[in-house]
Amino acid sequence: SVSYDIAIINANIHDGTKEGKGYIGGCGIQGNRIVKTWKSRTWFLKPRAKQLIDANGADLSPGFIDTHSHADLSIGNSGKGKIRADNFVGQGITTVIVGNCGNSHVDIPKFVRSFDDRKININIATLIGLNSIRKKVMFESSAPANASEIASMCEMIRGGMKAGALGASTGLAYPPGIFASRAEIIAQLKVAK
Repeated sequence: SVSYDIAIINANIHDGTKEGKGYIGGCGIQGNRIVKTWKSRTWFLKPRAKQLIDANGADLSPGFIDTHSHADLSIGNSGKGKIRADNFVGQGITTVIVGNCGNSHVDIPKFVRSFDDRKININIATLIGLNSIRKKVMFESSAPANASEIASMCEMIRGGMKAGALGASTGLAYPPGIFASRAEIIAQLKVAK
């Protein structure tokens, strides 16, 4: 029989599979990962675990993902020390997607490295912001991007995607994205794809 660090039994589990309706079951956790879930009450068969929690029908779900966060605005490239996101964790959010509305850190590899050894208590995934890329290459210009500028922007996007960015965000209602031409955006999104 498998032994877990933590086992939670008799929980009303919400895992996104039953249109908002949960099911009675439990889960086994090893380290900081859910490694097993099961359906049915286990009052008659308790899993082996260092810590056994009887949820008594309370709701249980895996962490939620905040797909539109601007938490990256407060996380600098050169930050030091722990990154605490207790405000998110307290709401059950365990992952945030940053880089929204066309704004992100431009140097994605440096942004990703900034988390090394910082004991972060939340998962962070980033998009690469096309407004930030345009601003880096063209400053505040409202002019259409020329071929050389588009190539520079595309190279930055390529580097960001290789470093782990999930995709691109546009923010075309905001400057400088509002000045981007269709050709510029298509070229950038082809690279992001």
